[in-house]
Amino acid sequence: MGFINSLEPRMRWLAFPGFFRGIAIIHFTLLIGLTIRPEVATNLIFDWEKIQAGEVWRLVSFLFLIFPSYVPLLGTVGAIVFAIFGLRIAFLVNDSLENAWGVFRTSLFFFAIIIGQLFANCVLGATGLPYQIAGGAYLELAAFFAFATLFPKHTFLLMLIIPVHVWILAAISGFLLLANSLSNPFLGFFVLFAFGPYLWWAFPLVIRNGRNQRKISKRRVEFQSKTKGGQATSFHKCKVCGATENTHPDLEFRVADNDEEICTDCLDK
Repeated sequence: MGFINSLEPRMRWLAFPGFFRGIAIIHFTLLIGLTIRPEVATNLIFDWEKIQAGEVWRLVSFLFLIFPSYVPLLGTVGAIVFAIFGLRIAFLVNDSLENAWGVFRTSLFFFAIIIGQLFANCVLGATGLPYQIAGGAYLELAAFFAFATLFPKHTFLLMLIIPVHVWILAAISGFLLLANSLSNPFLGFFVLFAFGPYLWWAFPLVIRNGRNQRKISKRRVEFQSKTKGGQATSFHKCKVCGATENTHPDLEFRVADNDEEICTDCLDK
């Protein structure tokens, strides 16, 4: 994130508060329209030949398409209700990402996803392959994956009844996406670039978190052995201010790269 931090002071104009909220509202509006007039999608989908003929709006409009494939199952009213729930989740994702990353990083993340989708579709179109993809669903899925990575324990009520952690929903979606990509090389090519920015960020984070968990587990074993031996000690202790879970029970602690623990108060300074 050091490189991104260096960009922010010079490129603040790229920060758009509520950027994904705006995209989600467009998705919602178009989805409702497509449940009534699905033929309109033919004027918005990415079509390389028509783009070369002058219909340049297709370079952007494909990003706003989400085909309502569930309409036959739910009916028009059910599809609208489903879309409203989706809009609320999109708002939650937008606000959570902006709180975690800041407006600039969040906007940059979505710009990178959009550029990846546009590049993949242009390559597929330029090579003569009649397989260009509507990007709206993949844009929202990338945002959902980022949210699930940052807040894996957040709970959704499936069918308004069953509580499910968001990481489980993301894992199922990721498995289905991977399976479809492996069975369709064109889709796989698109997914590689569309989700490239997310993977570039998420893989190092997952590896780092795994290392931290192993360090914490090791410290827990040492702590338990000292406790059994009659040595009174704290499990967590901040290297900077000396706070422990006993003196400051409301604090959280993180393991730094040098294997030392630091509390969230000192981490934010």
